[in-house]
Amino acid sequence: LLFFNYSPKAPFMHYGIVNPSDEIVHYVDIPLEAPKLPHDMCFTKNFTILCDLAVQFDEAKLEKGEFKNTVSSKPCRFAILPRYGKSSEVKFFTVRKTFVLHFLNAYEKKDSRSNHDIIVLDGYRQCVYDGPPIPKPDTSWKDIVSEKYHKIFPTFGSMDIMLTKLWRWEFDLTTGETVWEGPIDDFGDRLTEFGVFNQAYAGKEYRYAYSCLLEPGWLLFNGLVKHDLKNGTSSTFKCRPNRFCSEPAFAPRDDPKSEDDGYLVTFVTDMESRTSECVIFDALKIETGPVCRLALPHRISCGTHACWVPERLLKRSKRKIINARSSKL
Repeated sequence: LLFFNYSPKAPFMHYGIVNPSDEIVHYVDIPLEAPKLPHDMCFTKNFTILCDLAVQFDEAKLEKGEFKNTVSSKPCRFAILPRYGKSSEVKFFTVRKTFVLHFLNAYEKKDSRSNHDIIVLDGYRQCVYDGPPIPKPDTSWKDIVSEKYHKIFPTFGSMDIMLTKLWRWEFDLTTGETVWEGPIDDFGDRLTEFGVFNQAYAGKEYRYAYSCLLEPGWLLFNGLVKHDLKNGTSSTFKCRPNRFCSEPAFAPRDDPKSEDDGYLVTFVTDMESRTSECVIFDALKIETGPVCRLALPHRISCGTHACWVPERLLKRSKRKIINARSSKL
């Protein structure tokens, strides 16, 4: 398990590794220049990638014992270090001003001309920092959402105003430079987030990714996109009006014949019938619609952050938990 933590006091970030026995086996500080507010991280086969981006604690508020986030005046950077690297081995790569809520995947490759080692990083860049100023958000939700949630809802709603787009960064480990960054969605203005891919390819070169389409003014998803990152093409499934899906999980087929040979599993809520379903797509062709719809006994909210775990791994994890508990008795 790779993890990071962050603090309003220096050192502002630590990075660590936990082994299968739940022991911290590596723990180093990451030399950030300000108390940043990262949300995600990524990794390749040999390296770990951490964020030093545009959102940080307001330091003037911190001096008063208050907590508030603000846009940082510091350059936006990614911190890259070897998996078990020291603080002194961290390399910073400057990028265009942004914040990234979620990454997809990262991998290593050789540059075909220079033969330099390159790290490729894919995630959802918030392009709102390119300007013009952030538009006034749609607040029509106040007529629907209970007043007790009005104070916190703007934090989680209207993700579309952040202009999140599927983006790629490439870093040259030899020169220490960001050699390329730009959108990799074939529809350049399409706003997506909360992406998934076949986890068998985590930290490796991969071809397919699946993103959620954002519902304007809400933290809701009105469809799914399959990206072919090799050919630069995509296919889409759009939900009917007032039906919203959750962030999906990719479930590989037994004995898969290709990277995308599997299923996308999501939960869909119908706000008109006030019902919910577990909906399953053939990941080879999501545009053809679900191959299975399972009615749930009651309506659930749309959600994020889940993963598919094969039964054999669940059984193995269950045995480990039972053995760990027994050893403590």
